[in-house]
Amino acid sequence: MRVKGVEVDKLKTLELEELEFVTDPEETTRLQGDLIILGQMPAISEVEFPSQPSSSTAIPSETLPARYAFSHALARSSALAALETSLDSYLHSVSRLPSTLGTTGKPGLGRKELRMKLGQLMRFRQGVNLGRETFGDTPDLYWTEPVLEGYFDSVSEALEIKARADSVNAKITYAAELQGLLRELLAESSGHRMELIIIALIAVEVVIAIIRDGPELWHMVTGAEVDKKEERNH
Repeated sequence: MRVKGVEVDKLKTLELEELEFVTDPEETTRLQGDLIILGQMPAISEVEFPSQPSSSTAIPSETLPARYAFSHALARSSALAALETSLDSYLHSVSRLPSTLGTTGKPGLGRKELRMKLGQLMRFRQGVNLGRETFGDTPDLYWTEPVLEGYFDSVSEALEIKARADSVNAKITYAAELQGLLRELLAESSGHRMELIIIALIAVEVVIAIIRDGPELWHMVTGAEVDKKEERNH
């Protein structure tokens, strides 16, 4: 179900996480296997949730806090899945760099493409470090509500969010090392290009000097030779 004005920071890549649920007033609210059971739950002490319009077909409003906690964990898993997809796509796009460097000593990418890859990685790391979700931490909301924290953690564990986040962090570390390599390649390429420019400028200056002072130098050289010949004849 989509509610207008609720979606924040829409993901470019659509990812879905699904868990079935049932409502049973006689049962305790919990996650059992891959099934969410919405039933009885302890009262929430500090967090206030908006009231839900009454309807004969609506899910009991008493389960709204639990539904929020379960949904929050599902949303975090979806965001992590989108992050995993983007990271894998980026790493695949630069996977030929190590082998190309090992065989040819060159990155196999042009300066513009190298800059683009560097920019993509910087933007990606910015999204990871400055995003709304920090996948390894429990949201502040649940610090004072251990019941909701339990619901949130149960789904997080079922979807292996912690293990997946650790895997993403390991890939980010590799990507950071790759970022350093890209910077070195750009610096080396810029230094080599600057050397060529300096050599070209020196060559142009020499040519201009020859064109400007060449006749005079030639006259000086040839004139000296003529004087030497005349001295020999005398």
